[in-house]
Amino acid sequence: MKLSVFILIVLIVLNIESYRSEDKYSSYKCIGGNDYPQDAMKRHCVFHNLCHKAGEGDVLHYYVNNRLPRKPVLVHSNLYLYDFGDNFLQLGTFEKFSKQWGPSISQEPVPSSFPFDNSSRAIFYQSFAETNPGHFFDFLHSVYALPALLGYKPSKDIRVLTHSQSHYVKKHRAQLLSALTQYEPVQLKDMGDICFNKIFAGAGSLSMLEGSTFASITGINMRNYMLDNLNFTKQTSSDIQKHVIIILEKATDAKSSDGKGSSNNFNHFTNHGDLVDYLSGKLSGVAEVIGLQPDNMTWTEQIAIIRKASVIVTPPGGIAFLAMFAREGVSLIISDKNYRGVTVREVSLVGSDDNWWSNVQRAFNFLHYPVCNSWENDGDIVVTIHRMYYVIILGMILVENEQIGANIKSKISDIWPVVTNSTFSGEVDVCALTEENFPLKSWEVK
Repeated sequence: MKLSVFILIVLIVLNIESYRSEDKYSSYKCIGGNDYPQDAMKRHCVFHNLCHKAGEGDVLHYYVNNRLPRKPVLVHSNLYLYDFGDNFLQLGTFEKFSKQWGPSISQEPVPSSFPFDNSSRAIFYQSFAETNPGHFFDFLHSVYALPALLGYKPSKDIRVLTHSQSHYVKKHRAQLLSALTQYEPVQLKDMGDICFNKIFAGAGSLSMLEGSTFASITGINMRNYMLDNLNFTKQTSSDIQKHVIIILEKATDAKSSDGKGSSNNFNHFTNHGDLVDYLSGKLSGVAEVIGLQPDNMTWTEQIAIIRKASVIVTPPGGIAFLAMFAREGVSLIISDKNYRGVTVREVSLVGSDDNWWSNVQRAFNFLHYPVCNSWENDGDIVVTIHRMYYVIILGMILVENEQIGANIKSKISDIWPVVTNSTFSGEVDVCALTEENFPLKSWEVK
């Protein structure tokens, strides 16, 4: 009798342990942050087996086995903190605009009744200002770079979960996002009871608009991955037979109710048409000059034209980000600006564009066009044409020295070898170039 009872107890215990062994719990791995609460901006993580409950907004549950000891999540002075709290990591790339967040601890197994999402991975992100291409590219970079930093290969099988305070992705941007994910973005608060195999979070130091970030490592890789997924084949050096110079121009948005309008209403090239005409005449037979205002074009149409270029000239601001998809080895000439009403020249691009291009410039010949006087920018940019011509000629020569320009038939460096050798060396004050002392005044294809 006693033996039978003992056997029965053993069987019950074994059955319970067998059941428990099928339970799922959460886990996570992070890089950066040193486990200090104040380092949320530097922390990048992947979580396994997080779940969302219908009606709980932006809460994701992290399930722990309360029968087992676990590692402290954070260390604060002499305190071991075993909960993530609400400041574990930064959901977006901009500290002052992005929420800090952490999953909620639940001392139970993953609910067996909850289905798992059909994506193999997801990213939880708070996007900011999708109306601004620069911030949208930060969003794209986070989708690509977070898994890469944590040791995962790129995959379009990744779902974007956005925080409730995110901006929605505008329709004309969805084509670019589709190069990174096969799913439409969804706000987490709108989802029901569901679990996720892997969730990446923590985009704090991934901004391409900030200096000293991981973007200098992953930015160009993201660009190449997107080009492949958008079916743009990598073009060889033999594809450039002739210089193509593209002069970008911004659209003008209607003013908003406050009368200010968007940033598209500033920093145009006011004499864009004159610049195109001047270059077309000066470089006839050597280069095709295209004036491009890319509104009302799809992203693939815009990229297709940009990838024909040997030299791209662009105003500062969001439109410049289109140039990122140019072929490696081409020259990008981006105008800087003066702030309106300021008489002291400021060598700077709009916003944080300088940081963006410093993170990807290894792929291009990057050149500034200097705005030298306050009258050259009263909100828009009046291009000093002979000065821009000097920078464009330099850009053409730089491309000719790259492998991609090896097969260009009419090379500036062959047409004017003596002048090019003496003009682009030593120290040249570009702002001091006038029509009287301009070294390229006679440079015209005969």
